[in-house]
Amino acid sequence: MLTVVTSFPVTVAVVTNARFSADVTETVPVTFPQTIASTTSWYSRHASPAQVTITSNGVVLYNAKIYHGGFAETVIDVGALLTPQLSARVSAAAPDVNALAAALGLVAWTLDPQIANFPGTQANVHLAAVFLPAGKVITNLSVPVTIAGAGMTAAQLGIYDANQNLLANTANNGAAFQATGWIELPLTAPWTAPSAGLYYLASGFAGTTLPTVLNIQQNQAGVATIPGGKYRGVHAQAQGTLPNPAVSQSTYSNVPVIVAR
Repeated sequence: MLTVVTSFPVTVAVVTNARFSADVTETVPVTFPQTIASTTSWYSRHASPAQVTITSNGVVLYNAKIYHGGFAETVIDVGALLTPQLSARVSAAAPDVNALAAALGLVAWTLDPQIANFPGTQANVHLAAVFLPAGKVITNLSVPVTIAGAGMTAAQLGIYDANQNLLANTANNGAAFQATGWIELPLTAPWTAPSAGLYYLASGFAGTTLPTVLNIQQNQAGVATIPGGKYRGVHAQAQGTLPNPAVSQSTYSNVPVIVAR
């Protein structure tokens, strides 16, 4: 069986004298090439091997023979196929949305602090979307605090992938947020973006009096979800340390100012 796993549209071409059938309708042969955008499986009907080619926007991600038969399964994870050359092409094609942040000595920010219009507290972990080019290294995350917290029992900052899985984080340091100004915490280890794309910077707080941090206010339900299904901001679990994964609580969220350097 051949299984292709992908989170974005790719074209799969199979050249073989075998017949392939989709696992949901095994009696109907698949017509190749075929464009898919999720996990898709095909069962080989006759011959082995098959020459499999996977492309995305004309870039060949995979081109090899697979040998199939019986209950053997070959899984091709498209995410793992992203070559440095393809990642560089994605970075080059994407606009540098962090140009001003870079000019100020930063790697990225969730939004320009100049336009943050809503000082507020957050009982839930908040994630805010950023674009990161491949190879960018982040060592520290910072949050602007306008009113200090008190009796803080937890505070943590971190980085999530596009599916809200935790990739890197600071140590739990609630005491740091019992002060005002830019509060900067180091990651437990420097982190490098493996590929260009969507990531989230995140913050979580717990204590008697939560710190007031700068946000941009989202005052309409639903605006946190961008057409296409991804979140601009995620209102995740109610806790001070960062969950893994972060799960949206199905409500809109203010987007906090978090900067990375």
